[in-house]
Amino acid sequence: MPDNDVYKQKTLDSALNTISEKMEAIFNDTDINKNKNRRRWVWELLQNASDCYDNKPVDVCINTTEKSVTFMHSGKCFSKENLIDLFTQISAKRTNEEKTGKFGTGFISTHLLATKVRIKGAYESYDNKLRELNILLDRSSSDYNELRNSISTALDNIDKLENNEEIGNDYYNTIFEYNYDDSEMRISKEEFQRACNDAYADWESTIPFVLAFSDNFGTVKFNNIIVNKRIVRSGSNYKIINIDFNRENNDCFKTVSILVKLQNSTSIACLLGRNDNSNYYFEDMSMYPKLFCAFPLIGTENFPFPIIINDRSFYVTKERDNILINQECNTRILNNALSLYENLLNAAARNHVEKGFNICQSIDDDLIDNELLNYKKKVQTLYFQAPIIKAVTPDGDEPFCSMNNVLIPYYEQNTSGFWELVHKTVNSPIPNVAELINWKKICPKNGEKSVFTLSKFIDCIKNLGINSNTPLILNELYKLCWNQEKNDFNQKMFFLNQKNEFKEPDVFTHLYYDDTDEELKEILCNLGGNVEEELININLVRYPVFESRDNEYISEKISSKIREELTKENSNPDYSRDNETQQIFNKLIIWFMKHPEEAKQLFPDIYEKQHLLCKPEDTIKRLEIATRVESAMENNNLSLDQFDSIISSIGELSQLLNEDKNIPEEAKQLLKHITSHSPYSAQRVQEMIERSISNVYDELKKNPKYSVSETLEKWKDNRVSKTVFFAKKANKDIRIVIRPRDYNKVIFYDDAEFDAVDDYEYELWTDDGNSVKQITLKDLLKTTGITCFPLKNLYK
Repeated sequence: MPDNDVYKQKTLDSALNTISEKMEAIFNDTDINKNKNRRRWVWELLQNASDCYDNKPVDVCINTTEKSVTFMHSGKCFSKENLIDLFTQISAKRTNEEKTGKFGTGFISTHLLATKVRIKGAYESYDNKLRELNILLDRSSSDYNELRNSISTALDNIDKLENNEEIGNDYYNTIFEYNYDDSEMRISKEEFQRACNDAYADWESTIPFVLAFSDNFGTVKFNNIIVNKRIVRSGSNYKIINIDFNRENNDCFKTVSILVKLQNSTSIACLLGRNDNSNYYFEDMSMYPKLFCAFPLIGTENFPFPIIINDRSFYVTKERDNILINQECNTRILNNALSLYENLLNAAARNHVEKGFNICQSIDDDLIDNELLNYKKKVQTLYFQAPIIKAVTPDGDEPFCSMNNVLIPYYEQNTSGFWELVHKTVNSPIPNVAELINWKKICPKNGEKSVFTLSKFIDCIKNLGINSNTPLILNELYKLCWNQEKNDFNQKMFFLNQKNEFKEPDVFTHLYYDDTDEELKEILCNLGGNVEEELININLVRYPVFESRDNEYISEKISSKIREELTKENSNPDYSRDNETQQIFNKLIIWFMKHPEEAKQLFPDIYEKQHLLCKPEDTIKRLEIATRVESAMENNNLSLDQFDSIISSIGELSQLLNEDKNIPEEAKQLLKHITSHSPYSAQRVQEMIERSISNVYDELKKNPKYSVSETLEKWKDNRVSKTVFFAKKANKDIRIVIRPRDYNKVIFYDDAEFDAVDDYEYELWTDDGNSVKQITLKDLLKTTGITCFPLKNLYK
């Protein structure tokens, strides 16, 4: 056998083994993997078009229909070596490091579209002339011999290309045609169409990054959509690139902005948006492949880096869906990416770029291995300390803070309500409510920095200590957590009892709402009944989850305590009731006096024997005091509240008189006069004066002999002094002096009153609350009994 034939047979064997194995693998794979690989066809073809770059940008055109896919590019046309690589799947990428791949085994994934591919365009012959290319790449058969014959035939046809007709240089030099065949057993029409649709969606979202990372492309067209790029800003280590999406009529309907940070061969990239003020913000990156080897590694959407890392030197898996994490070159690239990412975070913080959460998102820890978990923690360390969170403080400021310095409050059942409660209560900056959910996604499930949950908020309230605002905060918390449908709280709650202790109800701790009389409850507590521990703070809103304690419960407890005390006294002649206990019993007796009917029901046995609650000598003494007090109140027409106020005033004045040595003797005598004549205390006198003014005005208003102002208020506004008023009588101006005559006495205090009576035209009018009377000189003489008085000092 000639050497060429031996070489051909060896090539066939090698190609057949590779192609057969790969074809079986992709078609016998799981549906999930098949769908993932089926999406890759557009990137495999774009990658090979990029490899055909020949000192000028490569233009690409992709057209799809229900049954066909046509991929064309303007790059360097096929050589015989390229065609042998394609048909035998012997990749040149292992020997040419300048290429990201030329028809390696990744190309086989495009057969998930169709197992027959028509290759058309121009072929560069050995004499450097362009000749017509039209060869069928047929891998439809799963039979070993048929597949071998198909490869052999294709290699023979490649050899014959040297004899094809010479052609001109068409714009698109290379064309791949994938046509759906109804006879195809391994691909359904629905799968073909889904592959086209998914590829377009991938292309639309990801082609901006491919163009941003590569200068090998000019325009890329997919059906009637054309994309191209513009560099709008650049520096020593960054570029901002706009990718324009145009329709065939040059109508630009979308522009995607990409920020690229560069360090040697490594670059990172993220999407930028612009608000109404033309300020940049970060766009969502969660759905994109995170690793690019110039082209996306489909399947790396969950790689633990929040934005895209690109490097042509990545050592990728054969399936081109990941990298080998332990490879030295990959470790170097990932460390470079960390450095670039830190630089990006610092720039974002300096420029207050909003929506920083979009460059911090990452997958859950339980989805990655330890190597990647360690890498993720390094990423988290960087964005935890970067002040890129637009926060809100309790006093209304809006600083940019780092995640290490904010709380991320989150309660799923009422997110905004919980945010508001934390904002008003906890002295810490928190993300603004519009971005809260996004920053919550950034927090790791476990670790020192995690979401500020309802449980943590409850612990925080406990640590704040009890103050007047605590019940208000708790009421808002209960309202937040109450489930109307379940008629219960969404989770375990704690409550503040009347001893200002936080209690969580359980099998050993029972709490009750308070429907008790405050005085009875105080009596029970004084007797040693610890009822306040189980009673909920009266300022807390009630929910139908607890029973109540009422007066019946309290009275039973009080009665039990009293019985114990009386039993001790009866059983032990030497036992004597102490003063503290007697004071408590006295309070109960007073309560009995105020509520006799209720006392009979609540304390049936104690009420009937209430005399046992008093010592005999105390009873006599109290009766004497009560008799005297009642008489004093009756003689002075005083209510119990007024009497209590007077007693308090007398006590204060007496203390002042006894302690203050600097008060002049005349002042002391006056104070003693006021103290001993307490009905004329300032408050009481003022009330009597106001009453008398009103009553005298009404009397004069209805008396036709007198003329006064239209209203009482006007009369007061025009008065001479507090108790001296103008009036007309028989068209003559007079002055009216008004004084109360309560307790059958009239007392003059004001100089204006003396001045008024010094005038010839005055009248003295008095009132005691029951009747209004004018007092004349005759009345005074008769009342005082004065019939003679000296005049010797009157005109001096």
